[in-house]
Amino acid sequence: MLRLGSDVVATTTGRVQQHAATVILETARCASGTVSAGTTATDGADGVPVRTTADNDREPGCATAALEEVNVLLDGLQSESVALREVSIQVSNTGVVMIKLLLVLRVMVVVVVVVVVMLLLGF
Repeated sequence: MLRLGSDVVATTTGRVQQHAATVILETARCASGTVSAGTTATDGADGVPVRTTADNDREPGCATAALEEVNVLLDGLQSESVALREVSIQVSNTGVVMIKLLLVLRVMVVVVVVVVVMLLLGF
């Protein structure tokens, strides 16, 4: 969903682009590991509010973003499309995938350090 939404945001304008941006934001929110990011939802049957979690609290059984999804958002940050970059920034500003992004960046730094050390030691 994130890849398709990103392609649509990058290649369209107007209402279609706005709706695709909303799809990206909602898909990322759903992959955050929380029920509804600190809001109160209704169960739909009788309209009774359902208790949800605070931001960044994980609920059992809730989806979490996979590395592929994080990569789609990172690619969006590097896109030539201004609209796609803005949507990707909005997702990262919400903290939905910030922890995963930090983990990915930490792994990248470790890999770079290991490669530099290996080059210095002549491996």
